[in-house]
Amino acid sequence: MSRPACTAGGGRILAVRTGIGGIVAAFRIEEAAVPISLFGLIYLAIGVVVALTHGYTSVAGISEVLSLLVAIVLWPLVLFGVDLHLPAITT
Repeated sequence: MSRPACTAGGGRILAVRTGIGGIVAAFRIEEAAVPISLFGLIYLAIGVVVALTHGYTSVAGISEVLSLLVAIVLWPLVLFGVDLHLPAITT
Protein backbone atom coordinates (compact mmCIF):
# COMPACT_ATOMS: atom_id res chain seq x y z
CA MET A 1 0.00 0.00 0.00
CA SER A 2 1.46 3.35 -0.98
CA ARG A 3 1.49 6.46 1.21
CA PRO A 4 -0.63 9.40 0.11
CA ALA A 5 1.16 12.46 -1.22
CA CYS A 6 0.79 15.71 0.62
CA THR A 7 0.16 18.18 -2.19
CA ALA A 8 -2.33 20.80 -1.03
CA GLY A 9 -1.56 23.48 1.51
CA GLY A 10 1.95 22.55 2.63
CA GLY A 11 2.77 21.00 5.97
CA ARG A 12 3.62 17.37 6.52
CA ILE A 13 1.63 14.26 7.29
CA LEU A 14 1.66 13.49 10.98
CA ALA A 15 -0.29 10.25 11.02
CA VAL A 16 -2.18 8.06 8.59
CA ARG A 17 -4.85 5.70 9.83
CA THR A 18 -5.85 2.87 7.59
CA GLY A 19 -8.92 0.72 7.67
CA ILE A 20 -10.22 -2.25 5.73
CA GLY A 21 -11.11 -0.14 2.71
CA GLY A 22 -7.89 1.88 2.62
CA ILE A 23 -7.05 5.22 4.13
CA VAL A 24 -9.52 6.41 6.73
CA ALA A 25 -7.88 9.67 7.76
CA ALA A 26 -4.66 11.55 7.24
CA PHE A 27 -3.74 14.28 9.68
CA ARG A 28 -1.45 17.12 8.71
CA ILE A 29 0.29 19.63 10.87
CA GLU A 30 1.41 23.00 9.67
CA GLU A 31 4.89 24.10 10.58
CA ALA A 32 4.38 27.49 12.13
CA ALA A 33 7.39 29.66 12.72
CA VAL A 34 7.19 32.71 14.92
CA PRO A 35 9.57 35.24 13.45
CA ILE A 36 11.15 37.57 15.97
CA SER A 37 13.58 40.29 15.12
CA LEU A 38 16.87 41.03 16.76
CA PHE A 39 15.28 44.16 18.21
CA GLY A 40 12.53 42.02 19.79
CA LEU A 41 15.06 39.68 21.36
CA ILE A 42 17.08 42.57 22.77
CA TYR A 43 13.90 44.26 24.06
CA LEU A 44 12.80 41.11 25.89
CA ALA A 45 16.31 40.47 27.26
CA ILE A 46 16.44 44.00 28.68
CA GLY A 47 12.94 43.45 30.09
CA VAL A 48 14.04 40.31 31.91
CA VAL A 49 17.06 42.09 33.43
CA VAL A 50 15.02 45.14 34.48
CA ALA A 51 12.20 43.05 35.95
CA LEU A 52 14.54 40.83 37.94
CA THR A 53 16.55 43.76 39.29
CA HIS A 54 13.42 45.66 40.37
CA GLY A 55 11.87 43.03 42.64
CA TYR A 56 9.82 40.92 40.25
CA THR A 57 11.58 37.73 41.32
CA SER A 58 8.91 35.72 43.14
CA VAL A 59 6.97 33.17 41.11
CA ALA A 60 5.09 31.62 44.04
CA GLY A 61 1.63 32.27 42.61
CA ILE A 62 -0.22 33.22 39.49
CA SER A 63 -0.31 36.92 40.31
CA GLU A 64 3.49 36.98 40.77
CA VAL A 65 4.05 35.20 37.46
CA LEU A 66 1.68 37.60 35.69
CA SER A 67 3.40 40.57 37.35
CA LEU A 68 6.74 39.29 36.11
CA LEU A 69 5.46 38.88 32.55
CA VAL A 70 3.86 42.34 32.55
CA ALA A 71 7.06 43.86 33.92
CA ILE A 72 9.13 42.15 31.21
CA VAL A 73 6.93 43.53 28.43
CA LEU A 74 6.44 46.98 29.97
CA TRP A 75 9.97 47.40 31.35
CA PRO A 76 10.27 51.11 30.40
CA LEU A 77 7.46 51.84 32.88
CA VAL A 78 9.33 49.94 35.57
CA LEU A 79 12.36 52.15 34.94
CA PHE A 80 10.16 55.23 35.45
CA GLY A 81 9.04 53.87 38.84
CA VAL A 82 5.59 52.48 37.98
CA ASP A 83 4.63 49.61 40.29
CA LEU A 84 3.32 46.76 38.15
CA HIS A 85 2.82 44.25 40.97
CA LEU A 86 -0.63 42.74 40.61
CA PRO A 87 -2.77 42.07 43.69
CA ALA A 88 -2.90 38.51 44.97
CA ILE A 89 -5.46 36.27 43.30
CA THR A 90 -7.59 34.45 45.85
CA THR A 91 -9.65 31.38 45.11
